[in-house]
Amino acid sequence: MIIINKEIVEKSKLTVEQLLVLNSVAVNTCFSATLKELTEKGLIYKDTNLYKLTLVGQTLLENLYVIHKEAKNIDDRVMYLATELKKIFPEGKKEGVNMYWAEGKILIARRLKTFFSKYGYDYTNENILSAARRYVESFNGNYRLMQLLKYFIFKNKTTNEGWIEYESQLVNFMENANQEINIKNDWTSGLQ
Repeated sequence: MIIINKEIVEKSKLTVEQLLVLNSVAVNTCFSATLKELTEKGLIYKDTNLYKLTLVGQTLLENLYVIHKEAKNIDDRVMYLATELKKIFPEGKKEGVNMYWAEGKILIARRLKTFFSKYGYDYTNENILSAARRYVESFNGNYRLMQLLKYFIFKNKTTNEGWIEYESQLVNFMENANQEINIKNDWTSGLQ
C-alpha cells in the first residue's frame, strides 16, 4: 500500500503522477511490458497517445482504493449509514425488476465507501439520511420510477465516447436541499 502525503509532494514540486512514475522506476518497472500485460488483461487500452482505463480497470481500481482506505471509524460510520438507509428504502424487490430496493448492509456499506472516496467525507450522517428520506418521500408511495438504493448513492454511466461519468441523486438531494418544492399535492405525482 502506498500512502501519499500531498503536502510533501507539493513541497517537492512534483505532481502525483510524477511521484508514481518515480516510484515505478525505483522498483525497476519495465513500462512497455507492464502496459502490454495490463492491456492483455483488459484493464487498460491505448487511445491515440494515451492509455485509458477500461470499465473493468476502473472498477478494480475503485475496489482497491476502498479496500486500502478502510479504517475502524469509517467502517463504523458506513455500517451505521447502511443500516439506516436500508430502513428508509422500501422492503422487497422493485416491481418489474428482479432486484431488491436495498441490498444487504455489507454491500451498501461497500458502496458508501466508494461514494466517500469519490465525493469526499464532508457530508454528515444527518445530511445523508435526510436526503434519502426526502428522496423516497418525493415519490409519494409510487416508487415505480424511483432508483434502487445503490443507484441513489451513485451510478456509473458510460458516455458514447467511452468516458465514465458519475451520477448521484444522494449528492443532488444534499446539495439542493433548500431548493426543493413541495410536490406532495402535485396532481402529476398521483398519475399511475
